[in-house]
Amino acid sequence: MVGPVLPIYVQSMGAEGLLLALSFSAAAFSSIVVLPFVGSLGDRYGRKSFILFGLGVSIISATGWYLSGTILLIIVFRVISGLGTSFWFALSAASVGDLSPPREEGKYMSILGVADLIGFGIGPLASGVIRDHFGFPAVFLSMGTVMFLVFLLVSIGLPKTTSVKSVDSTEVGAPLNRLRWRDVVRMPLLQGLTLVTLGHAVAFGATLTFLALYLDTNLLLTATAIGMILTGQELVAGLLQPLFGRVADRYNRRYLIISGILIQSFGIFGLAVLTDFWMIFISFVFVGGFGHSLWSAAQRAALVVVGRKVGMAKTMSFLEMIFMSGLLLGSIGAGLLSQRLSIPMIFAICAGALLVGGILFVIRSRGQQLSV
Repeated sequence: MVGPVLPIYVQSMGAEGLLLALSFSAAAFSSIVVLPFVGSLGDRYGRKSFILFGLGVSIISATGWYLSGTILLIIVFRVISGLGTSFWFALSAASVGDLSPPREEGKYMSILGVADLIGFGIGPLASGVIRDHFGFPAVFLSMGTVMFLVFLLVSIGLPKTTSVKSVDSTEVGAPLNRLRWRDVVRMPLLQGLTLVTLGHAVAFGATLTFLALYLDTNLLLTATAIGMILTGQELVAGLLQPLFGRVADRYNRRYLIISGILIQSFGIFGLAVLTDFWMIFISFVFVGGFGHSLWSAAQRAALVVVGRKVGMAKTMSFLEMIFMSGLLLGSIGAGLLSQRLSIPMIFAICAGALLVGGILFVIRSRGQQLSV
């Protein structure tokens, strides 16, 4: 809900360039710092209490945005929001990974994918409608209310795990909860899978930093229409997750990831060359959403295979750390490039970043087993 509107909000307060980028990506700073600890704590002590802590911090950040009146405070609470997200995002993924039986990783993780992608899809649309009718503060208040409801539901409904089941870790030669991070990050398969995420995060960070602003100022679209474009890709990707999750359990996950990256790159490139609303909608939403769903379903399934060897929370927190690093790089890089290049050119670079991530995945995952 908040990510797409913060750059527009801080621009209305006089921010430009780097400050615009930080309003979107500052959450990455705190996430990168705490995520290694999140993985270790989650594998050692369980999930629920840390998920609740993260949700509580997210409520605080939403309240902070609602009360803040300066650009600096907006960015400070953006940093705080990254701390909260680090806990609940990575550990919820680890919890679903724990439940996934062998050879059904795609099926189970696609359920998480539906919630993840459709949630990310509904958020921008909801914030666009709320902003059009009630203004920016109502967006922050609405987000805080949603997070509070989630906090209550998790408190009541999620079973408490006092310990995390150990899995076979003989391949790395250490007990599950005592693996050193350097042993985890040296795994070629994990490197390949996270390099895909790095390319996507760079593209995502740069695109989301300027897409709403570009559609608002260049195409003169309403906030609701902007929300439709930002929402559409995630909704399409989310609705296709159950299908592609089962496909990922039956077919070569490497080929699925490569194909999805190529298709989504083509969809993002459309932002650089198209100016008609409906053409942009088809390219970014349908083409991009199809590709995103295809590769992310296969990648999530493959990550569970890695998580069984090195610890599910470690695996998911490392993935989130890479995502936040890419988000930061993409957003700040786009902010700097925007002073020299046009926004459509930045979108073309985003498509290239996604392709580079796919190429690096091919290189690092060669000869690795992506399924049980």
